[in-house]
Amino acid sequence: MELFISFVSKLDNKNFRKAKKDKSTGRPSGGLAFIIDKNIESKYIDLSDRINILIINKLAIINVYLTYYDGSIENKFDFSSEITQLNETLDDLKRQDFEIIVLGDFNADPIKTNHNSNEFLNFICKNELCMVDTASSQYVDYTFKNLKRGISSWIDHILVEKSNQKIGKCHILVSAENKSDHNPLSTTYRLDNRLAKVNKQPKRFLNLEWNNLRAILKFQERVNDGINKLDSLKCELENESDKTKLKIMTTRMLNEISSVLLNSVRKTMNELDCLKKKKKRKIGELKFKSWWDKNIQELYNNVVKNSGLRSNNTKDPTRKLTLKLRFSKVSMKNYSITETTLPM
Repeated sequence: MELFISFVSKLDNKNFRKAKKDKSTGRPSGGLAFIIDKNIESKYIDLSDRINILIINKLAIINVYLTYYDGSIENKFDFSSEITQLNETLDDLKRQDFEIIVLGDFNADPIKTNHNSNEFLNFICKNELCMVDTASSQYVDYTFKNLKRGISSWIDHILVEKSNQKIGKCHILVSAENKSDHNPLSTTYRLDNRLAKVNKQPKRFLNLEWNNLRAILKFQERVNDGINKLDSLKCELENESDKTKLKIMTTRMLNEISSVLLNSVRKTMNELDCLKKKKKRKIGELKFKSWWDKNIQELYNNVVKNSGLRSNNTKDPTRKLTLKLRFSKVSMKNYSITETTLPM
């Protein structure tokens, strides 16, 4: 689907995610993008550099940018593989009762007779889809136009299931401000109230307490574990000589390291939050220091039991018995018992 924005300032309050095109062949630019309001709860799934999915509850929007047709065996194979992946994705989404929209640059004109067009029409028939763009009246009969070569084609489409009555009419937008060789498509979709969930809870920023020694040690431990799991990828990267593969593998390594760091911060924050909740005492519960654990409690019970302080204390309420345990931060040194008699 061609992206055409008249005023960039309109995106100030939006979330923006883009998957750039990796291949150097074919027409310049390209890629996939979703722009969505921050308040709408959604999930983004990156299947490949050609197919992405946006989930809004039970609505699945599949955005595609399929391989263009040039007659080569390689491109024919790539296009067929992408169609196969789409078929499997639709089957999986249907089993989960999702409403489905498939849109984007299919690089297939249904009125032409070539490999891409045939595969595209078979895909539509197999999944019982309809082309909303061709079913609507349009001012122009193309979505792509090459002025230098004097050719045009209708290769961008919006597909839904034939039984779906929630999608509105589709319009091919033509504007002098559009400097692209594609015309964008516009449509509307009616969401049920139950589908338009709004996430009212503000997103929590990942901000670890870096002055907390315990937090830093936990974070370092998790980072070390995560980095160690990347040894195999590191070896592959060191032994790779092909520049193209090296670039892809380097990007993958950086993404993996970034993921390790973010997950380490998130898990450490969650662990500290759980500890803070455990420290909160209910009414009537005893108050303990942070170093007081099960081992300390067991030692305390043994000392009280062996010294006979508990029974003596119950016999004479005028006597105050104090048990002092001295500890270092690392290990327990010793303990002493002092007995004090209260004045009558």
